[in-house]
Amino acid sequence: MTLYEMTAAQKELYELMTSGEIDGEVYADTLEGIGIAEKIEGYCVVENELAGDLQKIESEIERLNAKKTSIKNNIDSLHRRLGAFLVSMNTKSYAAGTFTVKRRETQQVIIDDAQKIPAEFMKTMVTETPNKTLIKESIKAGEEVAGAHIQTNQSISIK
Repeated sequence: MTLYEMTAAQKELYELMTSGEIDGEVYADTLEGIGIAEKIEGYCVVENELAGDLQKIESEIERLNAKKTSIKNNIDSLHRRLGAFLVSMNTKSYAAGTFTVKRRETQQVIIDDAQKIPAEFMKTMVTETPNKTLIKESIKAGEEVAGAHIQTNQSISIK
């Protein structure tokens, strides 16, 4: 029997108990008989295993990101060394086997202190996002807020 089927069976048993057709002891014995405790325990075991797998995957992602950063740093270092070599040779390109290394000059604006930049050189960016705290308070106070509503969620905790 699936947990979904057990939920339906539990609801039927609960209705029978609340209507007085069965008592609390019969209710508890029947729940035990259909294996709800074992099914829930099985779900919890699987969830714990999945949580462990998730932690391993997150650790592996961190390890791979560190390796990715290291490789990028190595590539940048090689480029800087090649550039320094071309500058020291006073040349803009050098052919080596099947590769040709070329150096070009580019310009980049560096902002030393953004507070000192005149207003005419500033770009204004406006971002609007709903104030969920204010919306929640307003709805709870009885106001209707177009485009928003409060949804009640449930969370499960397994210890």
